[in-house]
Amino acid sequence: MVVMTPDQHRFHNGLRILANTDHEDLKTLTDGEWIRFQRDPFRYFISASDAHKDAIWALIESRQPRRDDLLAELQMQNVRLDGTLARRNTTIADLVKALEALLKPFATMPDEVLRTYPDTPQPIAILAAREAIAAARNDGLAGGGE
Repeated sequence: MVVMTPDQHRFHNGLRILANTDHEDLKTLTDGEWIRFQRDPFRYFISASDAHKDAIWALIESRQPRRDDLLAELQMQNVRLDGTLARRNTTIADLVKALEALLKPFATMPDEVLRTYPDTPQPIAILAAREAIAAARNDGLAGGGE
C-alpha cells in the first residue's frame, strides 16, 4: 500500500478541486470558456491565459487544507509518513478476508477465462480484487494464517 506524502495529498486534492469546480466559482470565464473547462479542466488549465490560470490557482489554493491541518489529519489516521502502517494492518487483513469471501464463488475460475471478458465490469473487479489480495499478502498486510 502506498502512503501519500503531504505534498502528494495536496496535489491529489488540487486535481479533485479542479475537477469539481462550478461555473459560479470561475465567473471570469465566458460561457464558451466554461464549456471548454467542463470538457477537460486539466487541459484547459494548461492552455489558459495567465489571468485565468491565476484565478483557477487562487480557487484551488483557497480550498486546500492548511499544511498543518493536513499533517494533523494524516497523523490522526495513524498513517506514518515513513511508510509503516501498524494500525492499518488489521483493517487491511479484514478487507482481504471480506474480498476472499466475496470471491469464493469464482475461486475455480482461472484468470485467463476472466480476461476473455475485458469490457465487463465484474471480471475486471474480480481480477483487481485478486491482485489486491496478492499484493496485501506479499506486503505482509493480509494478517496471519492465510
